[in-house]
Amino acid sequence: MFVVKEMEVKRGVMEIIENLLFGDNVKYLQCSKCKVKLSRVDTIVLHSTVGAGAISSALYLGRPDTSVSAHVVVGRDAEVFQLLPFDVKALHVGMKILRLLLHYPHCGVVIRAKM
Repeated sequence: MFVVKEMEVKRGVMEIIENLLFGDNVKYLQCSKCKVKLSRVDTIVLHSTVGAGAISSALYLGRPDTSVSAHVVVGRDAEVFQLLPFDVKALHVGMKILRLLLHYPHCGVVIRAKM
């Protein structure tokens, strides 16, 4: 479980503070199945889901009985749900999915940092 501190953030602005996203539209859900800390972030994956909406997708990704998760779910109305701090490894992308996204860019975006 992560604790969210009250932070002063300008209206309409989002900030990442201590691996948590802060902003007007951000809500926090707990995803307790992921516990592995990341030493650094080298890849960002953006992809769509087939859920009925952001809240249903976020609730599904946070369930302990599924093998998927995500750091953030963003809805069409700009509603944002953070399930994991950015320094915790999520379970949402395996190598098979990553290869698919690289070959089918219309399904998602993969941003890799050069190290």
